Amino acid sequence: MRYIIALIILLPVHLLSRDCLDDAWKYYNKQEYNKAINSINSCLDQIIADADPEEMDYAFRGLTSNFTKLGIIDSALKNTLIALSIEEKHDLNSAISLNELGTIYSSMGLNHQAIYYLKKAYNINTANDNSKSSIKNLNNISIAFLNLGMLDSAESYLEKSLSSANENTASKHNILNNLSLLYFTKSNLDKAIKYSFQAINNFPENINIHDSLLIITNYELILMLNGESNTMNSLKLYESLESSNDNSIYSADVNYKLSLLEAKLGNTKQSIVYLNHAVKIYVSMGDIIRAKQITNTFVKYANDRVINKLNYTQSKLTEMQLIAYSKQLENDINTKIISDKYISEMENEMQYTRLSLYLSISIIISMLLTIGFVFYKIRSSNHIKRLVYAYNNYLDIIYQLDSKRLKTNLTKINNYMVLDKSFQEKKYFTDLVSEVVDDTNKIRSTVKSGIDFQQKKRLNNGKHTTTNELPMDR
Repeated sequence: MRYIIALIILLPVHLLSRDCLDDAWKYYNKQEYNKAINSINSCLDQIIADADPEEMDYAFRGLTSNFTKLGIIDSALKNTLIALSIEEKHDLNSAISLNELGTIYSSMGLNHQAIYYLKKAYNINTANDNSKSSIKNLNNISIAFLNLGMLDSAESYLEKSLSSANENTASKHNILNNLSLLYFTKSNLDKAIKYSFQAINNFPENINIHDSLLIITNYELILMLNGESNTMNSLKLYESLESSNDNSIYSADVNYKLSLLEAKLGNTKQSIVYLNHAVKIYVSMGDIIRAKQITNTFVKYANDRVINKLNYTQSKLTEMQLIAYSKQLENDINTKIISDKYISEMENEMQYTRLSLYLSISIIISMLLTIGFVFYKIRSSNHIKRLVYAYNNYLDIIYQLDSKRLKTNLTKINNYMVLDKSFQEKKYFTDLVSEVVDDTNKIRSTVKSGIDFQQKKRLNNGKHTTTNELPMDR
């Protein structure tokens, strides 16, 4: 019983339902990122204890995605490095983590590093014929080149990404929107309008309202700056949705577009308020590249007199970017140390789990050996009992060879035959003869069993002696 209890205690919990990961995915799709993180963390220790590499990888990548959406870049980076370490150690596909690492570095302004990891992800996906993911990699590489101001390279990767996409490609609208932003940066507003309109027409069915409004307001903004419209009808809805989430990328995007709208309408003071708030959000998220981009766009389309009134001028943002690069190198080292320490602790936990597994296996083997030994003893015991029984019968029959009943019956038969010639025809005679025959046959059969027993006994003792004669045959 104690073995059974031990086995129940040591049963892996991953055999049970892992609802926490399913719930996290549901929260992620509803943009409830903090709830998704809490859901994963609620079972993360047990996931590590169960030591299933694929499940651990899935959990840490889930944390990465949610922290990225919240703009908590350091935590996103740490969890990505952990996931990547698990993948390398257990020979899992690392393309997703490499892509995440590239996008994180891109958002930090470390675009050269981003391109390096994104290309590694692209090579893996291409080798595995994963066209869906490779298209995403190309799109993200183009964004990194766009951030570096290498517009021709960005255009080349976007065109390659678009040519690989088809009508069913879920990310096609993002590729088209990025092409629109590229041509907007090049001041080619006609092409920007064209691709922005195509992006809207290629929305997937499951696109969330935040992403859809971001692209729709891009289209309306370009139309307005191109002199084809004086209003942005969707911007009010976009603003109302993001008013409760003041520190998200969507909120920053809303304030940036409001700043351009107010500048277009001549409300310089209000436009500066909106821009300062948008830049502040991007800076707090560590995305100084994007802060510089929107500031450059605002300065380009607004009055030159507003430049000195900005909280974050172009030169100040450039200086901040250089400082951020230096700090990021230090942060990367610290993050790497933290992730390595976490991985070490995780491996210790996995080692404990393996020891528990080995203990379970040893208990099972001990139980099987015990059961086998018991069955062997029972079987051996029955075999011995059968041999003893046969031997006793043998001795008993040998004893009966000299039995008085057999001798008496034979004497009776002889006497009756002498006294009465017709005795052979009488029933009493036939009964006596039958009894004698039965006794004789019984003796012969039992003696044969006894001899077989003796032969087996000799064989077991290594004495290979046989006999083909029965005592009754002599």
